Amino acid sequence: MPEPLKVLELYAAIGRQIAAARLRVHPRPISQTELATRVQLARGSIANIERGRQRPPLDTLYRIARALGVEPRQLLPSLADLDADGPRSIDVDGVPGPVLEQIEALGIEGREIIAYIGEAKERLARAPREGDG
Repeated sequence: MPEPLKVLELYAAIGRQIAAARLRVHPRPISQTELATRVQLARGSIANIERGRQRPPLDTLYRIARALGVEPRQLLPSLADLDADGPRSIDVDGVPGPVLEQIEALGIEGREIIAYIGEAKERLARAPREGDG
């Protein structure tokens, strides 16, 4: 008999996927407020969805996907993700989720910091390493 679906973990995982997708939007990440405006929800609803506290209906998931420029399936966790033990936090460009949440709380400056981190990582990846030559 298959394991029962862990509903709370499902919505927490969907929230993490949405938050990660929102922070990867190019050319710059978008805020919860901007996403809320695009999908005609309150910013608090987006925050609650991202934290797994609010269960978005299917049509809302599609509106969020469209606003983020991704396919709806990219917002859904795989069964393997749901079966894995323990909660995972968002990790975008090597920056752990709790740090991203604190940066996001800064608002516009937070988006600039996230963009700066991504640019700095790219520059570091292209820079010659000591001992190379």
